[in-house]
Amino acid sequence: SQMQWWEIPASFLEGHFVIRLLEPPSTSLPELMQSLRRNRYRKPFILEDRTIRRLQFGLRYAQSEMRLDDPWALSLAYTQKMMAALLFQPDPRHVVLVGLGGGSMTKFCYRALPQARITALEIDATVIEMRRLFEVPEPDERLRILHRDALDWFSRGREKADLVLLDGCDRDGVAPAFCEPDFYQNVRDRLSRGGLLVANLIGAVKRVRTILDEIERVFEGRCLVLTMREG
Repeated sequence: SQMQWWEIPASFLEGHFVIRLLEPPSTSLPELMQSLRRNRYRKPFILEDRTIRRLQFGLRYAQSEMRLDDPWALSLAYTQKMMAALLFQPDPRHVVLVGLGGGSMTKFCYRALPQARITALEIDATVIEMRRLFEVPEPDERLRILHRDALDWFSRGREKADLVLLDGCDRDGVAPAFCEPDFYQNVRDRLSRGGLLVANLIGAVKRVRTILDEIERVFEGRCLVLTMREG
C-alpha cells in the first residue's frame, strides 16, 4: 500500500522534538500517538529537533544520529570508536557494513576512503527508504546498498572484505540473529588476509556475552574489547 510521511510534535518528550514516520494515509493519528507514547511502535522512525536528526527503533536507543549543521560528521561516540578500525586496517579495498541505520559510517567510509568499495547490508526496507533524510549518497560504482539478510549474504557469497563493521540492532540492542553460531565463522571466512571485524555490542548483558564468547572462539582470542558509557 502507498505510504506517506507523518510529522508529529513529540510533546511527551523533553525538548522540542518532532517525530517523522512512514505510514499509510488511512492510519489513525490517535492510535499512532498512543503507540509512540507507550513505546510500542514497532517500526523505525525519525526523531529530530533544530540541531540533530536521529533514527530510532524505540525511545531508549538512538540507532543513528546526524547533526543538521554537519551531516557527514560521526555524531555518536560509538561510531567514532568503531572507525578507529582504520588504525589497524588503514587501506581497506572493500568495506562491508551490516546495518545501514542512518548511514553515518557508510557516509564516513564513502568520503574518507575514496579507494574503497562499500557494501551496506540492511534487512529493513523502511530504513533504506529513510536514507535520503540522512543524506546518504546514491548508490554508484563504489557504493552498494543491498536489501539483504547479512546472515544469508555472508553464508552464500564469496566476496572478500578487508573491513566488516557490524552494527545490526533492533529496539533492544544488538539483534538476536547475531547470536547465530555459524555467523562469525562465515564472517571470518570472508575476511581477506589482515581483514578486521568490528562489532557494536549493546543491549542485554547475556546476549552480548554470548556474542563476545563466539567472536573470541572463532578468532582464537585475537579480540580487543572497548567499553562505552551510555549517554
